[in-house]
Amino acid sequence: MSMAWLNNQTSGSDFFLLDLFHSTLVPWVLFTLILLDFLVALCGITIIIILIWADPLLHTPMYFLLIQLSLMDLLYISMFVPKMVVDFLSGDHRISFIGCSFQMFLFVTLGGSECLLLTVMAYDIYAAICHPLCFLILMGPRVCVLLVLVSWLGVFFNSLIHVVYTLTLRYCASREIHHFFCEVPALLKVVCADASQYEKGISVTAVIFFFVLPISGILRSYGRILFTALGMGSGQGFRKTWGTFSSHVTVVSLFYGAAIIKYILPKSSHSPVEEEVVPVFYTIITPMLNPLIYSLQNKDVTRAFRKVFRVSGIGVCCVYHKPIIGLPFALKVNRRSALGQQPNTPRHADIKEGECGLPRAQQEHLVQVAVGQYSPELLAQSLHKVIPANAERY
Repeated sequence: MSMAWLNNQTSGSDFFLLDLFHSTLVPWVLFTLILLDFLVALCGITIIIILIWADPLLHTPMYFLLIQLSLMDLLYISMFVPKMVVDFLSGDHRISFIGCSFQMFLFVTLGGSECLLLTVMAYDIYAAICHPLCFLILMGPRVCVLLVLVSWLGVFFNSLIHVVYTLTLRYCASREIHHFFCEVPALLKVVCADASQYEKGISVTAVIFFFVLPISGILRSYGRILFTALGMGSGQGFRKTWGTFSSHVTVVSLFYGAAIIKYILPKSSHSPVEEEVVPVFYTIITPMLNPLIYSLQNKDVTRAFRKVFRVSGIGVCCVYHKPIIGLPFALKVNRRSALGQQPNTPRHADIKEGECGLPRAQQEHLVQVAVGQYSPELLAQSLHKVIPANAERY
């Protein structure tokens, strides 16, 4: 295997990538649009990261996971667009063996990690809406870090194995890749050997671990969330619930929609042009859309933007999470509360006896602390007092 790797690296023949721009009638227009997309994505992701870092009220599991998604999007688009710009302006579409190896490894790692991260984000919303009193336990700092590490490291080693094996195969003399970046299926098409069994093995494992299992986890979280919302019999409660996880639904639909078209549907179902266009969507367009999706209708981010960048105006502040049904882990501070009026407290019937191991009296105490102070720190302290064993464990 090491000899094959060495022969591929020292053969003196680089890989040649597809010229995506000149395959259109207006290459400069497409070039300008993709460059603007890159700049917008870079600006949006940078602002999101700065806001979450600068505003203490955004130091919550939801936004910790959003930072991870933003970093993945930043690596995604930075991996492809600068190379495409240089190739278009220079007319040289070669990529070195090392460069192709790194690009392929990073793409596989980011793609798999995002699948797992979207599942974790769905679980975070489920825990906040369906088990608000247990939220600090179910999604404590250690749990969040552990889930993120699993999302990154689990895919890291899997990607390393597949990329190393793919690059040890013997390639044809032309080495012309019919794709605008290096990925495993595209490289297998220029292998001078029968790699059909290996390609089928990759497809089966990818479908199971990066499609079936993550999508099942996401749909399960969505189902429990909708069941909780519909069980309240309140249209307002359903609208609040939808506002809480609508952004996540949109991001999941964009990501998995393009991935299913590219990797799951039969190749005979789409044309060669679609083979080129679909990867542009999930590698370049989606990283630009994600910051907009999570910020345009997110009142937390709007308030943080006004606060950090000193933009005047009265906004809506959510302390711990977006609005949650019944219990105020995410309480809206509106004009009424700004005038000193107490917001409505959750109904007594909304508090279930024994949830998270707490008697109803202690749960009501936590609710009153949250309603009266709007402080996640005080709420966390109260949780440590009434459930010290669980709090210490997490």
